[in-house]
Amino acid sequence: MRIHTDQNDTTLSEITLYLTGAEIAQLYGLLGSMMQDVRAKEITLNDNSMDHTLNVFRYHPMESTGFSPRQKEILEADR
Repeated sequence: MRIHTDQNDTTLSEITLYLTGAEIAQLYGLLGSMMQDVRAKEITLNDNSMDHTLNVFRYHPMESTGFSPRQKEILEADR
């Protein structure tokens, strides 16, 4: 698991996530779709106000095609 904040380009070792029931249902559905479609590499969940965004990427430790150089660095260095 890699947790990265784009705002200050750092990785975090821990986060706390507060979701409404509707947001949990949406995330659950999106993750289920990601599991079924091997081509799906990213999902995004926004709150109703669009002030908060959760991006989830699926990756394989041996395959980083399609990721930016910074994303590759995070996947490789933050182990």
